[in-house]
Amino acid sequence: MPAPAPAYRHRMPRCLGLAIACAGCAYGAGSYHDLLSPGPAWPGARVELACLDVAIEPVHDAVAPDPVIALRFGNRCDHRVVVDLAAVRVTTGDVALAPHDPDRALLPRALPARWTGDETIAYEPAGATSRVCVDVGALERGTRSRGAVRCFDGASP
Repeated sequence: MPAPAPAYRHRMPRCLGLAIACAGCAYGAGSYHDLLSPGPAWPGARVELACLDVAIEPVHDAVAPDPVIALRFGNRCDHRVVVDLAAVRVTTGDVALAPHDPDRALLPRALPARWTGDETIAYEPAGATSRVCVDVGALERGTRSRGAVRCFDGASP
């Protein structure tokens, strides 16, 4: 029996590292849309940080128990920003939840200007499916944005 897939996936940045391809990777400020993926704007609650546009969505994962949170983000600035996924705070009631990160992969990473990234993260303790609040105010390292909390009734759609 194969080992279960991790509940999070690291795919940042989404664009190829080729200089020629970068012109096609341009993220449009406020678009909440990855130009490499056809389709509608990113689903979920939206938050605007200093340089990052962030969409937050509770999702269901076939392997990981709830809560599982999908984050999609685009850098609308003309300079790189450091994205710190471990700085995202998730709570239910008065209980702070921790990201499921057994490989310690949630490290701060640079996101180039006008690029996008995404991550889907399971939080522990599992089964916290009442009202879940996600604070992305510190996602963009070096800044602390107020009003960056979005709450969801139930952890999955």
